[in-house]
Amino acid sequence: MRDGLALRLFEQWQANSSPDWPWPEDVLTYENARLPQALMLAGRHMERADLVATGLTALEWLLKVQTSPGGHLSLIGSSGWWRHGGPRARFDQQPVEAQGLVEACVEAFKLTGRRIWLAEARRGTWWDAGKIGLSPPPIETEDGWLVIYHGVRHTAAGCLYRLGLALLHRDDPVRCLLRGDEWVFGPETPYERVGDVWDVVFPCGYTLSPDGDTLSLYYGAADTTLALATGSVRELLAWLREHGRPGGMARDL
Repeated sequence: MRDGLALRLFEQWQANSSPDWPWPEDVLTYENARLPQALMLAGRHMERADLVATGLTALEWLLKVQTSPGGHLSLIGSSGWWRHGGPRARFDQQPVEAQGLVEACVEAFKLTGRRIWLAEARRGTWWDAGKIGLSPPPIETEDGWLVIYHGVRHTAAGCLYRLGLALLHRDDPVRCLLRGDEWVFGPETPYERVGDVWDVVFPCGYTLSPDGDTLSLYYGAADTTLALATGSVRELLAWLREHGRPGGMARDL
């Protein structure tokens, strides 16, 4: 049954898709990502590279047309859908569409090994989904190079900047040993939340005390104020060991 349904879907794709609309129907509704996901899954089990390739192409296009110029997800609205050549509905977007996109991207990663699909799966959901940047130099520790980076999430109210942690291999820093799934420092006080750019904490530099543990982190707050936060390198590493997971290659940060 699986093979028969997959082939029918593939035939529908071949009959209806075009370069500007690589889709098996003339309309995008909701949970759209389930169709390329189904094609990829069936192609893997049937050992049909053409099914997998079609599913990957369709998923890439679906992500592109549902990503706004600002870089955040803008899903097809249920109030009218989107018919080929017609206006696109913007209202009544469904959460199931975001879930479907994430699961389809994870499947695409399993098939291709390309970490870009994991980055797409994070889009719009993780705290650092919008952008990631490095500022202070890594801190050398016995466990490896501790990196304090900033992550950006795009919201309806604007960008939200917070800080996260990662640990790179001491002798081969291109390898990311651990990366926290949660942020560790974010805008809370009035001077961090209100200024030229609201809701921003941005690491600028640090000093390390002679004890090798006390960290003084200088950071920008709301692009208006320079502030100082203190912490413990040992405590940051302990948090990362508890809340981090293997991070792949450092270039994927």
